[in-house]
Amino acid sequence: MTCTVAQLLPDVRKVLDVTEDGYTDNDIANNVVEAIREMWRERAASRYVDGKIVSDNFPTNEQELLLFGVSFDERWRLGIVYFAAARCYEQGITDSVNLQLAQTLKQQAAAVFRS
Repeated sequence: MTCTVAQLLPDVRKVLDVTEDGYTDNDIANNVVEAIREMWRERAASRYVDGKIVSDNFPTNEQELLLFGVSFDERWRLGIVYFAAARCYEQGITDSVNLQLAQTLKQQAAAVFRS
């Protein structure tokens, strides 16, 4: 499947259980990129879609990043969402509950990537 980074943001926000408050689109988009790179580390085969290696040249401009198309197998979408949400919880950790949530979400993401 191919989607834009922006199309993954609502799914991450659902896991975070927040709307616009707390995390900017740019923060979440950068965490989606980290999640995709983590997926590639966990499962090298995820770099290939339809037999071709996918681009790892993510734009640095916020608007370009949101519109950037990423390709991956649909079965790993939830792992990307979990990992991106975990990174949001890690940024500006205010309590041990968020730290625990981040660790749990990273474990769930790893399990999805390994499946």
